[in-house]
Amino acid sequence: MKRASLWVLWGSVALLGCGGPTQIQGQVINEKGIAVERAEVQTEPETDLALSNQKGYFILRQRIDSLNNKESAITPGIYTIKVIKEGYQTLKLEVEIKSGHNLLKPLTLKEKVLNIGDAAPDATKDKEYTPGDTSTPHIGL
Repeated sequence: MKRASLWVLWGSVALLGCGGPTQIQGQVINEKGIAVERAEVQTEPETDLALSNQKGYFILRQRIDSLNNKESAITPGIYTIKVIKEGYQTLKLEVEIKSGHNLLKPLTLKEKVLNIGDAAPDATKDKEYTPGDTSTPHIGL
C-alpha cells in the first residue's frame, strides 16, 4: 500500500509542474469516454502538431515561428486548442497556459451527424443531355 501512496503523491507533484519547460498535455475522448486515437491537436498561436496516441493522450512542447521554425519552448499565454478527427466535429477551446506543465481536462469530441440529403445529388432531377455530351458512357469503345 505504501508504494501506491508514493506513486500517487509523485504523480500529483509531476502534474503541478514546479518548473521545467512549458508544455501542454491532455487526452482526447469521445462522448462515451473512449479514447480517440490519431486525433490532430493544434494550437493558435501555433505550436508543434500532435496526434493523440492509442489511449488518446497528446503532448505539445515547442512553438513554431512565422517561418515554420521550431522555437525552444511554448511561452505562457492564451491559446486556442483545436482538435480535428475524421468522423467528429472539430473542437475549439481557449485555454490559459502557464509556465511549466499544463494538464488539460479531457477534450471530448462529438460524432459528426451526416445528413445524407446534403451530400447526395437530387435523384428526382433528370439531367438534360445535349448532343456531343461526353459525360454519358459510350459502350463498345
